Formats: sequence, structure tokens, C-alpha cells
Amino acid sequence: AMSATPPFRVALVYLHAQAGGDFFSGLPFAWTAGELRAAGVAAEVVHVHYPRGGDPEPLTAQLLAAGRRHFETQEFDLAESSFRRVLAFRHDAAEAHFFIGVLCRKRGELDDAADSLLLATVFKEDYADAWYQLALVEIARVRNDEAHRMLDKALQQNADHADAHVAKAKLCEAQELSDAALGH
Repeated sequence: AMSATPPFRVALVYLHAQAGGDFFSGLPFAWTAGELRAAGVAAEVVHVHYPRGGDPEPLTAQLLAAGRRHFETQEFDLAESSFRRVLAFRHDAAEAHFFIGVLCRKRGELDDAADSLLLATVFKEDYADAWYQLALVEIARVRNDEAHRMLDKALQQNADHADAHVAKAKLCEAQELSDAALGH
């Protein structure tokens, strides 16, 4: 019997593997939907037919959508779990790397954030939001020259990126104040 303290919520992906049977990914035990409901767990179950050796695109699209929903509702652990599952199927999923980078930045894990955001730009070079988020990481690291470079890249990709313009203006203003305080 499962022990659970209702109500809590968990995001699940129900996979039908041709040769492997059914299971819930991301859980420490193989629980059935009935056991989860009996324990009072409200489960979001995404049914995806994924034949072994088949095309993972439908699954990754479902997981990306679930991750975005969880991110928007500030269920960050569930969001990160969804994005990491995407990367298990497609290591080149720029959007998954991007969101993991943003989540790491929010937690103050700046090295991990930079790594994930850089991977997002490797797989999608014109990813203006990723360049902007990298700039925020560099600002937090007090590496203003790098932050300027990242903001320039964001603005090269999207000249109308309002957040990048604001960050650049604030960074320039802070640098001018710092230079004035030093007597430059």
C-alpha cells in the first residue's frame, strides 16, 4: 500500500512501449493509475503511444507543453522534471535547455544556469531570450563585459527585445556611476 498525504499533485507520462509494458516515468515505484487515485493523488496523465525505436517527437512535444504549463503556474519542480525528460529523448531540445537554465538562475545556481543556457544557444543560435538570460547570469556574476556581449547578441537576434534594451540601459548606467565614483 502506498502512503501519501493528499492532496498533492504529480505530473506523469504514461508510456505504452511495444515490448516493455506500461509504466509511469519519473516515479520511484511502478504505481498504477488506480493506486494513485486511491491515495488521493491528482495526476495529470498524458497518454502517448511510443513504439520502441519510434519517433519521440509526439512525446517531447507533450512534455514541453507540460513543462511550460508547470513553469507558468510556478510548479518549478514539475516543470524541471518535464524538461529533463525531454532531454532524455532529445539532447538538442533548445527550449528544454533554456527553461532548465532559467530555473537554475532563479535558484542561484549560476554555473548550471550558464551551461544550460549556452546549450540552448548552441542548438538554436538565434535564441534571443537565451542570450538575454545569459546576460542576467553574467550580471549576477558581476561580469559586466560578458553581460554586454550577451545583451548585444540578444538584440542582434531580436532588435525589439524590450527586456534586453532595459537591461543594457541599466548596465550602462551602473557602469557610468561606478566609473564616476572611481574618478574616471
